[in-house]
Amino acid sequence: MSEKNQGQKGYVRRNSGTSVILTPSPTDFTEWATVVEIRGSEDEAEQILSAFISATGFSQQDPLSPGGSDGGKFVSAQAHIQFGVGGVNMDLYCDVVLGGLIAVPASYMRVSVRLTPDPGGKMDGPITLRGGASENVRPGTINPQLTYPQAALAPNTNGTARPVPPFGRRVHAIIFPVVAAAGATLRFRAGNVDVGETAIPASPAQAAAIPNDVNRVTIRSGTIAITEARLVYEIQT
Repeated sequence: MSEKNQGQKGYVRRNSGTSVILTPSPTDFTEWATVVEIRGSEDEAEQILSAFISATGFSQQDPLSPGGSDGGKFVSAQAHIQFGVGGVNMDLYCDVVLGGLIAVPASYMRVSVRLTPDPGGKMDGPITLRGGASENVRPGTINPQLTYPQAALAPNTNGTARPVPPFGRRVHAIIFPVVAAAGATLRFRAGNVDVGETAIPASPAQAAAIPNDVNRVTIRSGTIAITEARLVYEIQT
């Protein structure tokens, strides 16, 4: 007698997905491209659907210094993961990263990807993005994040207020030049009202918790101008 396939014990029941080739635009996001859609079976008390996302064909570089003598390029792309639990459908947005893996209890999952605007021509497309999903497999997952680029800021200036994404729980920022981070802050907003402020966290491990009533966060420069920055939301499901 064959043993029943117990997905929660690590057996992959189904695995599907594909890749898409997208060319970045200097001003706009590309259209969402669906790479996989999967529905879990209904014969298990618990189902875990795992989404796999990655970009290929490039050498990963520092996001604030994407050039390099090896010709590598930084790829800035997002994934939209739609998943259902019972009759409730939810959305999760995150960066596409090498080896990205997200596992959630769900009976339905759809994974779409797109490239972010590339005004500086840093991505040098076309770019191959890959996505897939498996049913009832629960390996260790990454902590997904969603990144918003911020252009140069003069001293004592507010950046663009970025919306807190679904499941966004903590936030930090990458600042260049590094010395500009010493006087820079993160400002929390509820609607159009500033309700809190904190120093730029020293590292991603010390990311600032986002208060429950906050729906947007902005970077404010200090006495030193910021050449470039990235606001990074941590996603927790």
